[in-house]
Amino acid sequence: MYVGWSDCEFGAPEIDPKRPYGNSDGVNDVAEVLEIKKTKDNVDGYDKKEAKESLEEYGEEGVEEYLSELDWDDKTYNYLNDIHRETEIALQIVLKNKSFEIGTYERKDHYCNNWKLKEKK
Repeated sequence: MYVGWSDCEFGAPEIDPKRPYGNSDGVNDVAEVLEIKKTKDNVDGYDKKEAKESLEEYGEEGVEEYLSELDWDDKTYNYLNDIHRETEIALQIVLKNKSFEIGTYERKDHYCNNWKLKEKK
């Protein structure tokens, strides 16, 4: 994540909400981190004829470029966006517990940031 400093009030570190991972395309950034590539099965508007023409003219790179111009389908977009939204909880847990231990965490109530490891995985 891209962390900066906010001078509001007496200041605090902040994650840039416009560019949380360094540029303005958060969903594609999450896909890149998770090494999820666009394919004919996870984009909207895939046209077999256009993909074939791109392949014939430019090879595999042409197909990758063609796919990169298409939007994620709803299922994939929602999956990637959900992971992005979950970083809030993950960051709270890491900052509270000072660790990256994989497992199930719980807290007393919604307004309390007292995350505790319930079960290791």
